[in-house]
Amino acid sequence: MHVDMDAFFASVEQRDHPELRGRPVAVAGPADQRGVVCAASYEARKFGVRSAMPTAAAIHLCPRLIVVPPDHRRYARVSEEVMALFCRLTPLVEPLSLDEAFLDLTGTVKSRLQAVELGRRVQDEVRSAVQLTCSVGLGPNKLIAKIASDFRKPAGLTVVEQNEVLDFLAPLGVRSLWGVGEKTARRLNEMGIMSVAQLREMSLERLEKLFGVYGHQLYAQARGRDDRAVQPVRKIQSIGREVTFPRDIGDGEILKGEIAVLAQDVARALRSKGYLAAHLTLKIKFYNFKLITRGKRLAEPTCLAGELASVTVALLNQSWTGTPVRLIGISCGKLIPVDRVQLSLFTGERERKMRLAKVGDDVTRKTGVKVLPAAEWLAKGYQDGK
Repeated sequence: MHVDMDAFFASVEQRDHPELRGRPVAVAGPADQRGVVCAASYEARKFGVRSAMPTAAAIHLCPRLIVVPPDHRRYARVSEEVMALFCRLTPLVEPLSLDEAFLDLTGTVKSRLQAVELGRRVQDEVRSAVQLTCSVGLGPNKLIAKIASDFRKPAGLTVVEQNEVLDFLAPLGVRSLWGVGEKTARRLNEMGIMSVAQLREMSLERLEKLFGVYGHQLYAQARGRDDRAVQPVRKIQSIGREVTFPRDIGDGEILKGEIAVLAQDVARALRSKGYLAAHLTLKIKFYNFKLITRGKRLAEPTCLAGELASVTVALLNQSWTGTPVRLIGISCGKLIPVDRVQLSLFTGERERKMRLAKVGDDVTRKTGVKVLPAAEWLAKGYQDGK
């Protein structure tokens, strides 16, 4: 089973603010600060408003669009309630994001009737628990279940049995397949391949020649094959943060200041999830949308903001020549669980910094105020109960 909450962020806003119900709503950043749409209500989607679209473009399509700033903490709380509900059905739940998850129901569903009954039960319980709707897809594997959940949105329920897979996929566009993005779809379309049925006519050899290793995946998906298991615990591959500026920035000191703030946010996220980072990547998007990334392996794994900022600034100095910057970001990879790292890494000064950072995290959790490394006196005062 794949469960997908309908227009999740926008629906939460409409639920909590009755005056927004039935009106075109976009959860997005400000248009004058290069904001981007995070989610759009179905009323807004009728005008062509979509996620990842610039807010200014969305307003152009829908002049009466109501733009609401995102409240990710609230969405996360609602998501936790929904995921807890899924876990009561089966321990094999794999969240893909805040608003969707796979559930492994092997052995639970033995007929179409049972599948429909279980799908309706999930929808009813979600509606009862959080007053929101979701769409449900049931199929023999993850690929089919995910496509099925998107088949009759919103509040849709689609069941696809094994003997129906090929007929179900045949008329769908190639974009419906997992991992087929705009570029791949355009390339296929240019060859006259519009539907999954047409893709199925291509040989494995031909697809591998055109798309390399991914060609094998396309060949399998066109036939409804997917042997991936539901993974209840998904390993975090990276943790990152980025910021898009309201105006292009050509001042190095401003960029370094933003790096300090981003490094603090990334470090706090690393600590909260119990990881140290062994690799760091700087991302820069220039005024002309040219994008570069520069990476470096860290001398020692860390979750300290100062160390992340220092390496990032060094990468900036090496790669930036003064061209105005539209976006800057930090991403940490090669994550190592803290309990697997030798304690000798955190002795002396690093241990003191680590302890102080955790105190700052505690202040942030309890007060909502972000404590920066420079405010050590504030952290010490909090620690002393002042």
